[in-house]
Amino acid sequence: MEAVRWWAAYAYLEEAAVPGIASVKRDARCDVTLSRFLHAQAQARLARMGAAHGLRVELEPAKASGGPGDVRIGPVFIEVVTFAEDQKLQDYERFRENVRAHLFALGRGP
Repeated sequence: MEAVRWWAAYAYLEEAAVPGIASVKRDARCDVTLSRFLHAQAQARLARMGAAHGLRVELEPAKASGGPGDVRIGPVFIEVVTFAEDQKLQDYERFRENVRAHLFALGRGP
């Protein structure tokens, strides 16, 4: 059932000529891990929701810091994070803790 939903979202985005759909499809074909599948599926679903509501949608938009992002719907830029492999989850948890500690330190001020 998930494969049908994914295909339907891709078909809708291709019909709507959403920029970046070819890149997302290519990435999904080249990396067949669970995390990539979930990531591409989330991108497609978010983009489809925006496009269905008449908003301008772009997949893999350029970030101000360089490199591609995940989805832009109107003025909103969305970065998708998926967790499928244990190491990625652990890496993200470590990153989150570092950010939390940094924000806590900033909150204390000079």
